[in-house]
Amino acid sequence: MIVPAETVFNGVQVSIQISDPWDLGERLEWKELVGELILVDLDRNSVLVKLDAPVSGEKEIFPYLVASPRHVGSKITDLSAEKNVFCNFTGLTYERSLSADPLDTSWWRGGGLTIIGGLRQMSHRV
Repeated sequence: MIVPAETVFNGVQVSIQISDPWDLGERLEWKELVGELILVDLDRNSVLVKLDAPVSGEKEIFPYLVASPRHVGSKITDLSAEKNVFCNFTGLTYERSLSADPLDTSWWRGGGLTIIGGLRQMSHRV
């Protein structure tokens, strides 16, 4: 079931601490990505994040990321200002974000933008 993020979380501002890929972290000087939770898919255990500053890939620009917990047993709904959820992130272009189901990443077969890192709610904007 896909629902607006504000119906599940107390706050929708999030930060992402990149741990991989190394070259992306280096290019961004290991600064956190900042964004806003838009949608939550309770069945797929994932969220759609709209980044404040889109990330440029080799060929495309990614203003959105789909995040899902990396470890078995972790739940995206555990996300809070106190609890970091370690996630896999898949980049979405603006066009793909407009699809009927932007949280469906079954199309992904490599390439594009993928990130591994920590997702945390922010108590305020940086």
